[in-house]
Amino acid sequence: MKNNIIYHLLLLLLLMATMSFASCKDDKHEMVYKSLKINSTRLFLVIGEQGTVKINSGNGYYRAQSSDANVATATVSGETVTVTTVGYGKATITVTDRIILETATFEVTVQPKSYLTCPDNRHPHPINLGLPSGTLWACRNVYASSPEDYGGYFAWGETETKWEYSWSEYTLRNNSTFTDIGSDIAGTQYDAAHVRWGGFWVMPSKEQQDELRMNCTYTWTIKNGISGGQFTGPNGGTIFLPAAGFRCNDEPKAGDHFYVGYHGIYWSSTQIPWNEYRAFYFSFNESGQYSNEEVRYIGLPVRPVSR
Repeated sequence: MKNNIIYHLLLLLLLMATMSFASCKDDKHEMVYKSLKINSTRLFLVIGEQGTVKINSGNGYYRAQSSDANVATATVSGETVTVTTVGYGKATITVTDRIILETATFEVTVQPKSYLTCPDNRHPHPINLGLPSGTLWACRNVYASSPEDYGGYFAWGETETKWEYSWSEYTLRNNSTFTDIGSDIAGTQYDAAHVRWGGFWVMPSKEQQDELRMNCTYTWTIKNGISGGQFTGPNGGTIFLPAAGFRCNDEPKAGDHFYVGYHGIYWSSTQIPWNEYRAFYFSFNESGQYSNEEVRYIGLPVRPVSR
């Protein structure tokens, strides 16, 4: 009799445990999880600043991680991701919903303090033109002392100025063989802006030059007696590029300086994919502005951008 009672008690306990497990299992299936969503995919910050991105939807338990802690770090408090700048550059912040292991990312670009125009004579200054990419343009050319100074002339991929600009004096070509320096030299040892100025300064890509051309109001003007182009961005920021022309000592363009005061011609960092002899440049004159290509030994000025 006693054993029978114990048997039934054990059976009852087992039945209750089974019902409890089934109930928990059913509750779990009935839970509704929220997909992770954030309110921004890009964040532009100045060195020394903090910025925030809001979590619009999720399940309340998050983690944030930076792809480069030397550029920016990230922490989460509640529904807010706080980004703290550390150095110049770009980093990707990954936000993880730790309940459903879903992730969302946004890119952080950390730039130097920028201006709408030069605030003083301590050039160069990063000028903010309000461009879609956030690119900042320098206020003067490499080796220039002021915005209207022509500065130095560089063969594409070379980082020193010289007396003669010709194929015979081009250091990156031996007979008909070119040194392989890549299709985009921005930030490399062949980038005149980066080598001469260092830090965050690089030569602009063709895309960045096109962005300047297509998003700014262009005016041919004279500044302190120097002809050139003024580019005014959507936010009112302005830069002046002098019409420095180009240098060449080779046939059929044998001579020295050409179109000084009449044409502004500036190297990009981008080589033409289908022709290793040539690279893209950006040009402007009294009639307008355009993008074109030129042989790499020609001497052109360089106007840096921040990367």
